[in-house]
Amino acid sequence: ELSAIDFFLLFLETKTMQDELKAKEYLDRGDIDRAIIAYQRIRPMKARILNIIGHLCSEKKGDYTYALRCHTQALTLIHTPM
Repeated sequence: ELSAIDFFLLFLETKTMQDELKAKEYLDRGDIDRAIIAYQRIRPMKARILNIIGHLCSEKKGDYTYALRCHTQALTLIHTPM
């Protein structure tokens, strides 16, 4: 049987997966701006998602400044002790 904490963590993971699938749907349609917005709404924010946003910003939008900010924030998340 799931504890309340386990249930909550499962809920968060399921919600994240649904939000990520929505962002991927936008990508499949070529709607980069909506895909980026959908990825930005994902919580909790993870380094992997920040790197996806950074990649989209640099490769699809040419926004290297924001891409660098996303990748830097991803590195910060990875190297921050919990």
